[in-house]
Amino acid sequence: MAILRSLSLASILIATMPFFLSGATCRSVFLTSFDTLYRWYGGEQQAHLAPTPDLGNYYVGISLHPSYGAISILFENGTTVSQTVLGSSSYLETMHKLSLASSRHLAYVVLLLTFYALLKLPQSPPYQDLSDSLNDHTRVTARHARKALGLPASDDVGAIASIVPSLRDALSSSLGMSDVPISSAAVSVPHLVALYQDDVQDVLDYCKISYIEPDRYYRPLTWDTAATYAGYGLGLCTSWEDSEKCMEEEKEMQDHVVLAVNYGEAALTTAFSILSTATSLWEPDHRHRENFGLGAKQKDGFEGGEEGYWEAMKESLVETIVENPGYKKPEKILLSGERTGDERFLEVLKEAVRDVMGSVPEIYGHGAETVASRGVAEFAKRKRRSG
Repeated sequence: MAILRSLSLASILIATMPFFLSGATCRSVFLTSFDTLYRWYGGEQQAHLAPTPDLGNYYVGISLHPSYGAISILFENGTTVSQTVLGSSSYLETMHKLSLASSRHLAYVVLLLTFYALLKLPQSPPYQDLSDSLNDHTRVTARHARKALGLPASDDVGAIASIVPSLRDALSSSLGMSDVPISSAAVSVPHLVALYQDDVQDVLDYCKISYIEPDRYYRPLTWDTAATYAGYGLGLCTSWEDSEKCMEEEKEMQDHVVLAVNYGEAALTTAFSILSTATSLWEPDHRHRENFGLGAKQKDGFEGGEEGYWEAMKESLVETIVENPGYKKPEKILLSGERTGDERFLEVLKEAVRDVMGSVPEIYGHGAETVASRGVAEFAKRKRRSG
């Protein structure tokens, strides 16, 4: 009877939504509500009842890219199993939208100083001061209301979250299981100007997964560059189960300048960054670029033809280096993404870097499609085992 009463209340709630929501919002919430009800009562509940073998301790990392997602499960013996899933059209559209400055939150303040204007960028949790929290109150209240109804915190969160069940299904299938239980995960994301920490946390919250913050990572989000660095085994202490010894090791690690490149179907992203440890990323806005006009799928219809596409690619790959001539040049090139193994892409990359630097530094590219998810799985292991 309790289940029937719950279903009745949920049905009434869904049926009355059109009276207080309209247009696209109504359609989105209405359809998402049916999906929520189905997952709660039918699909996911049934899947969790299926027996699963004992996997022992394991740690999960998820990387969200402009055109796809990747998931890695890291076992105690060091074995890693990874899978990828292409994003839906709404996922791709949302990633593109969040790369635009126009998609930033409206909670911002402009302070005019004597000789110049200081722009305080849009805020989201965690806030820098009380005024940020007050400016963001309306947006946060709306998100809480949606979550209270069992909905994703926003349409953007719902679009991004749609890939997570598919990733879990792909991972389960590769392990010969009906459903791999995932209670917590670390997540990496591209450095998009309008993607915020609460967005990523709410994605996992909607999927009933706890969000893991890597130890000693002081950025709002785990960006691709840090995850990729860790995925290639760089910047990681060996005594990580002993926090004091780990920190002593990390103090001895030298800064390295890297060029991080993600090339996939939807976009080309680059970052001209500095790291010593995998969690010490320095990547300010003027040293990263997200170009959704140079994804692999744009090549065929590119305005300047295929050769024009590769010329534009060559210029974009080293744009941040050229625009910051006073900085030390990259010592390593870190590749990620599903198309970085393309021969023509690699030729253009090497040519572009050689023209600017005179030589090509070491390129890391093995397992580039899942390197970021492997990196955050390592972060998850270190957080859970040392926490």
